[in-house]
Amino acid sequence: FLRGFCAQGEVLADIGADLAELRSSRAQLGPAYDLLRKTLVEIAPNVSALRRDVQAASAIDRLHILQSAHGRIETGDEIISLCALIGERNFALIADGRELAITRIEQAQAEVSAQLETLGAGTELREKSLSGLKTLQDQVDLEISHAALLGLCEEAANDRDSVLERLNRQITSERPAVGEQQLLLTVVRPGRLAGGLIIEQEADLDVYFDKVREALAPMLKAGMRVRLE
Repeated sequence: FLRGFCAQGEVLADIGADLAELRSSRAQLGPAYDLLRKTLVEIAPNVSALRRDVQAASAIDRLHILQSAHGRIETGDEIISLCALIGERNFALIADGRELAITRIEQAQAEVSAQLETLGAGTELREKSLSGLKTLQDQVDLEISHAALLGLCEEAANDRDSVLERLNRQITSERPAVGEQQLLLTVVRPGRLAGGLIIEQEADLDVYFDKVREALAPMLKAGMRVRLE
């Protein structure tokens, strides 16, 4: 009887250990699912960009499956691992976007500053001319959307073009004599000059070049240098 009781005690002890482990695993599920929900919210602005990464796309799909299986899994280990992977990829994506945005904004600032030097601009005009780019620069560290960061790059280019055009007009109006004219720099995007022309055949190229020539000729006659982007 004693031997049987002791053997049964060992079985009961094993069952108790298994139950304790199961309770521990299930206790982990609450925080794991909290992390899952938080991760999905954080990556929401960048899901489209993240899905270009095959591994990240697979991890996102798996998280959604695990989210719908709440209560039917026994451990949160996989959730935690997937959230770590996706979080890392999302962080890298944002970092790359911020680095690109800062680079483009600084390039635009340098071009505007060079034109301000040509003009011999004072402090007030410098601050006014660079204020838009400074505002964009301040937004970079606050932005967590990769698409929005690419949008800041486009905004920087547009702001630069607008400011350079305004400064070029000012320099032209203040130019004292033809012999003393300085060669001004303006940035032009040929696609805009062509008015959305669709090139389907060789003859369309002639139309395109005629439109570009028509737009650029007055600038060159006015003494400007033109950089195509």
